Amino acid sequence: MRRAVKKESVSHYKRNSRIRTKNSEKRKPKVSLIRILTVVAFCGVFIFSFLFYTWVHMEVVHINYEMAQAQTLESEYLEVNKKLKTEIATLKTPLRIKKLAKAELGLSAPEKDQVIIIK
Repeated sequence: MRRAVKKESVSHYKRNSRIRTKNSEKRKPKVSLIRILTVVAFCGVFIFSFLFYTWVHMEVVHINYEMAQAQTLESEYLEVNKKLKTEIATLKTPLRIKKLAKAELGLSAPEKDQVIIIK
């Protein structure tokens, strides 16, 4: 058996359902200021951390580049130092000094009568 539904009650139901729908549409969830500030702060911290990491990484790369240049200069200076030490050793040899004394200065070994022994 079917129950007869009055036309009024159906229209009343539809009217109430529309009201509920309108009210539910108007009731959007409120986003609180604290939630917005939390999200903005989180994003700010994330961006700051990313920029800080990038800056630190660039500094490390720059310092490594400077260290490589310093090591290259050090090896060049060590090589120049070796060459200079070799040249000093060559210039100090007694044979070379003797040749220079005879050729350029006209010096020679003293005779027996030119030597005076002091006691």
